[in-house]
Amino acid sequence: MTSALALLSPVELGAARLDGDVFELGAGYLPADAPETPLLRAATLTALYDGSLAAVGMSAAWVHGACDIEPEPHLAQAVGRSRLHRHHPGLRLREVAIDPRDVIRIGGLQVAAHHVALADLALAAASARSTSRRLTARVPAERIDEALGELGRTPGAADDAVSWLRRRVTPNKRAALRLLAQIPRGDPPQADVTR
Repeated sequence: MTSALALLSPVELGAARLDGDVFELGAGYLPADAPETPLLRAATLTALYDGSLAAVGMSAAWVHGACDIEPEPHLAQAVGRSRLHRHHPGLRLREVAIDPRDVIRIGGLQVAAHHVALADLALAAASARSTSRRLTARVPAERIDEALGELGRTPGAADDAVSWLRRRVTPNKRAALRLLAQIPRGDPPQADVTR
């Protein structure tokens, strides 16, 4: 949230939204003419996540700009600790901690790095495709596939995700590695420039 918007009450923000002056993004509001960037998306979530948590899964993909639809609820993991002992309203918490080396900071928010988020989504896609998990999937497979494609465009992310995933013991690992192998590698083609 920009500093000027922080001075407005919730009623004033609601009125400004109805007037079209601001729009809701995450847990905050942005001026209508502000571009949606990872930094602004992260800023809207800093109040929801405390300093010991990181955005992971589709929440990390949303912050990185890999999907347009904000996940509900957001997904979090403790950074560097094995168990969380508090309830965090608005967040779905994973039991296992995320390694601090697998997290980057965007503004005031800790977020799974691109390659970790990509591997995480590949595991989620593999899980959603399995018959035993299809009924319990929280995010539609199409949305996961879209985010996989977008995150996979980050240079080096797909190869780093494969390396990261190979070092882990986790369900659906083989299927996730097959999905990651299908992501195109290399930089996008550049237009020829002649002078």
